[in-house]
Amino acid sequence: MPWKLLFILLLFGLFIAFAGFNLENTSVISFGFFQIESVPVFISLSIAFLLGAVFTVVFITFGGFRKTKKKIADNQTIKSLPQKGTKQEPKFPKKNKQQPETTDIQE
Repeated sequence: MPWKLLFILLLFGLFIAFAGFNLENTSVISFGFFQIESVPVFISLSIAFLLGAVFTVVFITFGGFRKTKKKIADNQTIKSLPQKGTKQEPKFPKKNKQQPETTDIQE
């Protein structure tokens, strides 16, 4: 039984019922310089929900690109490190320090 499809149809049915019961409930939407009158409440709620969903998708998408760039930079840093078990030449040659000659002092 396709439970996901039934769940979506049930939600759609609840939305239709909500819209049908609230056709008479209207409001005035003001944008400051003009007004929209007699807007059903369920339409303004639906538009707010859809705008929220669109902004969420945009932020998730661009946030994922930022994380991907950071992962690529981290991977390049890790690849530049010497691998375990391999000998890598030092970037700066070490200076040859001559140790002073020691004399054995005998008592």
